[in-house]
Amino acid sequence: MVLCHALDGLYTDLSRKLQIGTLFSDLFKHYSLSKAIYDDSNLKNLLNIYKENADDEAQVFFLNPSSINWKDYYMNTHLPGLVKYAIK
Repeated sequence: MVLCHALDGLYTDLSRKLQIGTLFSDLFKHYSLSKAIYDDSNLKNLLNIYKENADDEAQVFFLNPSSINWKDYYMNTHLPGLVKYAIK
């Protein structure tokens, strides 16, 4: 009987982690299981316009999504932000 109470905290912790994992899988399943092809032609057009107009304004509003380390962004910014602010 004493052992059962000792495992209450572990059960609660693992149950919460399972709920968060389930929430993430439900949240991202449409992107990871989809056979859709995402079109980025508008972004490419915007980048071309940006390159043609390399004036002061273009320097202030720097735009180059290929310079983003997406894995690092998701692992160290996006997912921790979801956990901290969206999943309370």
